[in-house]
Amino acid sequence: MIKFKNILLCAIIFSSFLTLIIFNKTVVEGALDGMVICAQRIIPSLFPFTVVAMFLYNGRYIDSLTPKSEAGQKFIIFIISCLGGFPIGAKIISEAYNGGRISRTTAENMLCCAINAGPAFCVSVVGVIYYSNQIGIIIFISSIISALQIYFIFNKKSELPQTKSRSTVSFTENFVYSVSSAAAAMLSVCAYIVIFSSIINLVDTYFTDNVFKNVLLGTLEVTTAVANSKSVYLSCFFIGFSGISIIMQVISLTKCFKPNIIKIIISRILNGLLLTFNAFLLIKIFKIKLDVISNGYLAMPLLSQGNVAFSILFLITCACLIYCIRDKKYSGKLRKDIF
Repeated sequence: MIKFKNILLCAIIFSSFLTLIIFNKTVVEGALDGMVICAQRIIPSLFPFTVVAMFLYNGRYIDSLTPKSEAGQKFIIFIISCLGGFPIGAKIISEAYNGGRISRTTAENMLCCAINAGPAFCVSVVGVIYYSNQIGIIIFISSIISALQIYFIFNKKSELPQTKSRSTVSFTENFVYSVSSAAAAMLSVCAYIVIFSSIINLVDTYFTDNVFKNVLLGTLEVTTAVANSKSVYLSCFFIGFSGISIIMQVISLTKCFKPNIIKIIISRILNGLLLTFNAFLLIKIFKIKLDVISNGYLAMPLLSQGNVAFSILFLITCACLIYCIRDKKYSGKLRKDIF
């Protein structure tokens, strides 16, 4: 069995080398597209949010607002993953595990429900570009509901984490660590985006069967899946599944505790089905029309710079607010506490 696996692995590697040589131009074009996507869309929108999320979490500024227990850590991770988007939840889980705040079992279980599409993707990309604002909001709400459902399915009672001693981190140390850690995460994310962009370009160029091609592209990358889909519900499933590219990014960011890959894939498929079902119910309840605005191949639409800037300023404001109130002692009198 081991010999067969080694032979198969060698055959795959050899085939990959041949593909790079024979279809060199297509592979290079796909890689360049991936680099452009990273420079124009991923880094400007995701990197600042990751820095702020890391800064808030590692500085323990939110800890005073939640119970000082593993349940409190789960709540923080869940909220950040829902607001931040796909890879940020995985990065925060990795930080929590390395800091001894959660156990390995909890980290692996939380990973099943913390790979979520953020509001920027659901509303600004899926909603505005392909469907409507209403559909984007419905998909985002459905993703939060499905994440909660996955949480209750996979998050059972786990062992207590082995608490590690941790000295107080200064503002400057926390900022430097947050920036460097977020940069390392971005490097890993962008590397997967570049390699999967090459694969997607190969599939899109040389596969002629549209049905098989769309299914394969949808399985590989979520934005391409939404762009090629002609159904809101199919888009919901692919958003819930998140795509092999996102799953690989998550595995890379959480390699410190070596999560169960099969468990992640099963949770992604189940999340896709639940998100689709939740969206179906909400669309029927609120009687929303399913009008498709664009079905063109816009695999990687750019986010509005205004939306990104506003999001960053909002997060910085929240960070400053939490930092200011965390040590404040309250008297219980409204006027005195405010002024």
